[in-house]
Amino acid sequence: MFQMEMLSSSSSQQSPFCDGVVRGIEGDIFEVCVGDGDEIIRCLLAEGSFLIPHKGDNVLVYCGGNHNFIVMVLRSDSGTRRINAADMEVCIRGGDLEVRGVSLEVEARDRLTFRTRHFFRYFENVFTWVRGIFQLTSRRLRFSVDEDVWLRGKRATILGKDKVRVDGDKIALG
Repeated sequence: MFQMEMLSSSSSQQSPFCDGVVRGIEGDIFEVCVGDGDEIIRCLLAEGSFLIPHKGDNVLVYCGGNHNFIVMVLRSDSGTRRINAADMEVCIRGGDLEVRGVSLEVEARDRLTFRTRHFFRYFENVFTWVRGIFQLTSRRLRFSVDEDVWLRGKRATILGKDKVRVDGDKIALG
């Protein structure tokens, strides 16, 4: 463990910063072992801290004023990285990225590309506006709708190489 010293022209005071190891987490309170390992202090996470520490992580602590604050994670051996973001949870675990929040907006100036083997989407409602063309290319396309399907357009074309089938109790054309 090290103790950082502030450079002062008048005297050599000890810095309010020290490093420690997170020993426990209770809600927003982190128990950090500092010094030679015999002192445990309770700390809050500073708002400007980028990573959220896990148990066993080495952290830089500010000890001063009414509260102690974890300023940053110095070293972490856990495979999970959680980013400190207000009202959001960002978690990086190995090659996985998980983002949770009340509202999430992704914007690309030119192009946004997703490449994956499987893509799952779960929504309560979906609204999509496309200014130009909306094209879907697939080997097979299957829609399953519990209630009504409604398609509207100035022109509509349905082509089938072999067979086009319309099945229903009542079929109204025209």
